[in-house]
Amino acid sequence: MKKTFYQTLRGRIAVATSAVLAGSALLPMFLGGSASALVLTNRSLSLDKNTASTTGVTYSFSAKVPTGGSTTLGSIEVDLCDSPFLGTACAAPTGLAFSGSTLANPNPSAGTPTLGGAATGSTPNANLGTGSTAARIRVSWATPQTVTAGTTVVSFDITGVTNPSSSGTFYARIGFFSDNAYTTFTDSGAMAQSVQATQNVSFKIQETLAFCVGAMANGTVAYTPATFAAASLTNDCGQTAGTNIALGIAPDSTTACITPASAHTATCADGSTSNDDNYGYAMLSTNASFGATIGYRADTSGSYTQGTLSTAGQSCGGFAAANRDDYCINPVNLDQSVSNGTVAALVTTSSNEEFGMATPAVNQNNATTALALDSTSTGYGFTGNATGGTSCSTTGTSSAMDCWNWNRTGSDTLATATGPVDNEGLQIFFASKASITSPSGQYAVNVDYFSVPTY
Repeated sequence: MKKTFYQTLRGRIAVATSAVLAGSALLPMFLGGSASALVLTNRSLSLDKNTASTTGVTYSFSAKVPTGGSTTLGSIEVDLCDSPFLGTACAAPTGLAFSGSTLANPNPSAGTPTLGGAATGSTPNANLGTGSTAARIRVSWATPQTVTAGTTVVSFDITGVTNPSSSGTFYARIGFFSDNAYTTFTDSGAMAQSVQATQNVSFKIQETLAFCVGAMANGTVAYTPATFAAASLTNDCGQTAGTNIALGIAPDSTTACITPASAHTATCADGSTSNDDNYGYAMLSTNASFGATIGYRADTSGSYTQGTLSTAGQSCGGFAAANRDDYCINPVNLDQSVSNGTVAALVTTSSNEEFGMATPAVNQNNATTALALDSTSTGYGFTGNATGGTSCSTTGTSSAMDCWNWNRTGSDTLATATGPVDNEGLQIFFASKASITSPSGQYAVNVDYFSVPTY
């Protein structure tokens, strides 16, 4: 008998319904490898280092027991594979390895959880995969643990893992078993993770040195060493009044003129120039790890070739007491038969002729490291006064001494730092005294300063 339209339609619906029901029955097989397995939720795998080929990495696994899942947990297997599909071929990511791996931070922590093995070239549980090249991790509890479906988060760490050697994604297939022999398969799932090349961020810091020398006007920062040391100096000699310093005019043969002549020794003031209001200073900034020095030498390359105060173009026969009537001012030490570059006092008798330098103060400019002065027999770190402090000794052991120094033929160190310096200042004084036989004239000397950082 010929079927009616409605009979045909009813038959087709029945076939379609059967197909859907059959597919629904197979779905857990794809997700969990077993018709009875449920999919673990809140699955994650994290690495404490995600750079390819890195060794000593900790892999942290976490998954929640699904609602309706097994409430007994006896063992777990994780297979690290090149694909996430349970029940299919599993090959370990290239380069992934285990070395001295241990189990850490297991939850549940009761029941004596132990690492049952972590090795590549392993055969996965049939519910998780096929083949013999998986990277397999197994954890078991001597006493199977009771867990709460839909609530308990199971987690553990595996240490001593070497990451895959190629950048990209890899997968972890995870299966729960209710017994501790990896036999009774319950719930499962998969998760993804990746490794990649490091990103290198570079930054360069070059060796730095900012060194300057200038003349400080007494009206800008008062010349007293305590005032200079406490002042807020502008970086890079920003307060300089040029580079010229005038010691004024010798008022007689017993007065030592000291910078700034207009204030320090007012009788030496020279009304024709404002340079007699100046004293010298230097500033240093460097990132040299092993510090730096500040030094000087007399510049004999120009019109003033004698390495001490002289008139232009002169060539003096000597610099001792017997040479006080030529056109050179004897260095303070040589005039007293003290070695060149060794400290001596300013002698204010009419016969002595003297020129010298002192560095009475350092300005740290609120920095944590400081330039250190040299107050030894060959140093310059003294009061900057003619008299009023401790009398100068050629051993020069105290910064409170009224010592002066000058090196006519070589170079000397004025200050030293043992580490980086951040815009610190060095105060520099000069002093000169004429003898009763010193010829009239305009005397000058050029001073060449330098800094040597050690990086």
